[in-house]
Amino acid sequence: MDAKGELLITIMSSLAQEESRSISENTTWGIRKKFAKGEVSMGFSRFLGYDKDFVINEEEAATVRMIYKMFIGGASIYGIKKELERLERKSAGGGNIWHISTIQSIFTNEKYMGDCLLQKQYTVDFLTKKRKVNQGEIEQYYSSDHHPAIISKHEFEQAQREFTKRKEGKRKGGATMFSHKIKCSCCGGWYGSKTWHSTDKYKRIVYQCNNKYKKKEMDHSPLLMEDEIKEKFLEIMNGLATEKKEVIESFEELKVIITADDPAEKLERLREEQQEIALLIEALVHDNTERLTNQNEFRMKQQELHSRYERKQAEIDEVEKQVQAKNDQLADIELFLDVFQKVKPGLEIFDEHLWNGIVDHMVVLPDKSVIIKTRVGVDLK
Repeated sequence: MDAKGELLITIMSSLAQEESRSISENTTWGIRKKFAKGEVSMGFSRFLGYDKDFVINEEEAATVRMIYKMFIGGASIYGIKKELERLERKSAGGGNIWHISTIQSIFTNEKYMGDCLLQKQYTVDFLTKKRKVNQGEIEQYYSSDHHPAIISKHEFEQAQREFTKRKEGKRKGGATMFSHKIKCSCCGGWYGSKTWHSTDKYKRIVYQCNNKYKKKEMDHSPLLMEDEIKEKFLEIMNGLATEKKEVIESFEELKVIITADDPAEKLERLREEQQEIALLIEALVHDNTERLTNQNEFRMKQQELHSRYERKQAEIDEVEKQVQAKNDQLADIELFLDVFQKVKPGLEIFDEHLWNGIVDHMVVLPDKSVIIKTRVGVDLK
């Protein structure tokens, strides 16, 4: 360990590190080339719903389908967690305890519809092996129909729309199927569940306005027993079922009307016009670098073109909102029809899936009658 020895070890360490870096870069390059050619290979030890080589595990796949069905139907992530634990459904690790993050990752994972998004993460340092979420730093690759799907693409898209709406606050889930689903017509507050006689045989679940004791000076709609809510819903559904054919035909016609007004064509035209403006800006800048020009005129023209580009972007943003609203409306109609087609006259047993698929929320009136605001914007009294 003299000076010469230390120098030799330093040189050898540097060579070893450089060799490690070279091997890492060559391996990464080879993997990314395969991705670009559409050659996908992924290894995993635990993946709920799939065994090795993406063979569907039917028992676990049933749990995945249940999670999607409940979430699209309006159940909260917490409500799904409690139901999975109540039914003792096994997680990917084989346990009975479910975490919110695990459930969320399931209905946002494109692999359940048979596709693969590659390079969601990447290794930042080949020595420390530190990984980072890819936010556009490196190219990603998407492989469609890579393996057998557990849920359909339509169901996956519905789940993503539902997730987006909840993040934006347009729709809420809750701990129970009636959470954020029943509203007071007097003060606009939500109803919450309360337990009466929790320790004796007269135990009952009731729902009343959460503002009843917060805003005592205001009027509030009357409380409802849980059984009353179910009875009122069944009464409305049975009334609607007597006109089932006419209701379905009306919504099918509405789908045709919505589809006929297609803003996607307008969106494509606006993007082409914006691209033309971008080319004009590029040509103007190129011309300014190639020859001597009046800089005041150049800046004025550049500013004018940038203003046109921004105005066009504002138009694009507005039309994109219309496209999204139209897609959301069609998705809600599809869900309504899918659920409603299973309704038969004389329904006697409350169906939670039917409730979640049809009801956006229920409004309780002072006389204890109710109005159901459906997910498709139709009111049922």
